[in-house]
Amino acid sequence: MLLASGAAFLPEHQLLVVSDLHLGKANAMRARGAAIPSGASRRTLDHLSRDLRQTGATRLWSLGDLFHAQESHRGELHEEIRRWTEEHPGVDFATIYGNHDRRAGIPSECAFRVLAAENAIGIELHHEPPEEVTGPGFAGHLHPAVRVQVTRSDTPKLPCWWCRDQLLVFPAYGEFTGGAVVIPAPSDRVFALAGDRVIEIPAAKCQPQPLFGGRSR
Repeated sequence: MLLASGAAFLPEHQLLVVSDLHLGKANAMRARGAAIPSGASRRTLDHLSRDLRQTGATRLWSLGDLFHAQESHRGELHEEIRRWTEEHPGVDFATIYGNHDRRAGIPSECAFRVLAAENAIGIELHHEPPEEVTGPGFAGHLHPAVRVQVTRSDTPKLPCWWCRDQLLVFPAYGEFTGGAVVIPAPSDRVFALAGDRVIEIPAAKCQPQPLFGGRSR
């Protein structure tokens, strides 16, 4: 089940899967001199709480980039995460490493255990999409989005799920993340997040307008 929040729910496993939360990104930006307001991480956690309540999931897995940078660990973020996890007793929190996590680190007190890519549900877990897909898999990292031609002058950018071969690439779940436009092949499937709805967009309707900066996040 693809949720309009950017999470996927697997009912048979009571599992909620998300990618690219980038918790503490505002902390990191402020540490580097940017005037960024606080609150984005708290809102991301609140969105996760809503999805956990609505689905009844007993497991929450992240596909990496749980944290944004080493500077993310400043302030009260760890305490905020601790309080948040206590609001969900009985939920198993786990993550794989993303490229940002390798630099930022995943502190033990954050309650997310590190998950092996090979897991019991038979789906390969990746942060960065692999060049060759050998079986059903989930990935993140790209923060995929599409531009859709609505009128001659209107091409809104929407976060999306990008399904190619047997790989489902997740949109970024974190509020303070952004997105990079992808160009799907004719055989790909794209599911855009449009408010409170998930809408399949034919690949032919996706406008080839990549954002400056490329796909890597």
